Amino acid sequence: MRNLFLALVAILALGGSVYAEDVASARKHFERGSTLYDLQQFPEAAREYELAYEAKNDPALLFNIGQAYRYAGNYAKAIGAFKAFQRRMPNASNHNEVEARLAEMQKMLDEQKRTQDRPPGGIIEPAKPTVVEPAPEPPKVVAPIVVVEPPPQQRPRSNKPLLYGGIAVLAIGVAAIAAGGGLYAGALSAADEIGHPKPGTMFSSSTQDRMKTFEGASYAMFGVGAAAVITGAVLVAIGVKRGKASQQASILPSLAPGYAGVQAHVSF
Repeated sequence: MRNLFLALVAILALGGSVYAEDVASARKHFERGSTLYDLQQFPEAAREYELAYEAKNDPALLFNIGQAYRYAGNYAKAIGAFKAFQRRMPNASNHNEVEARLAEMQKMLDEQKRTQDRPPGGIIEPAKPTVVEPAPEPPKVVAPIVVVEPPPQQRPRSNKPLLYGGIAVLAIGVAAIAAGGGLYAGALSAADEIGHPKPGTMFSSSTQDRMKTFEGASYAMFGVGAAAVITGAVLVAIGVKRGKASQQASILPSLAPGYAGVQAHVSF
């Protein structure tokens, strides 16, 4: 039982370590993508944002991916990213702006397809030039970042009481099971005295009473110990889950989508 408890603690520690590595990887790719975005290297910036999303799938990163592809002129991927952003964050405060961007880019994408699918001709008759609305210019490097705060969210409660309480209950359960084992060993000893009395001694009813007492007490301790182990494991699992939510809120807050072509801003 002790080995089972140690294995449980090791698994919980390993899970926390893997989660921290994912957050660090997301932060690294996000910072690299923001640098490339400021340098107007938009295809490369979009790829770094995608890697950040793969490491930590915060849905607000989809807005950054869409913005980078939009300025790179890849309207198909930009539309896909913005639609995914709307699907993951249907209550975003800039929902109307994203809808306008989607309509604008769909129009440009349709114009690109018409130009590509137009068959070549022999003699081109003079015609009025087709006016295509140019893509919006990317923001200047020195432009300030506009941040729109997301709707207020309730900060997750601390996981320490649940985690520590669960470990304590687990320890009590292990101790109760160990005590039950000791009592059961006493019952077996009394039963052996009854079945194999020493020469010259007489059977005593007190020995049988002691056997029954130890046996009943051992079953009770086994039951209490098993219940405590299960309860402690559940408390520890809930505590770990709440701790991940709290860590996400403090280390990787939700990215706030920006306005007027400005990328989302985040602080890891």
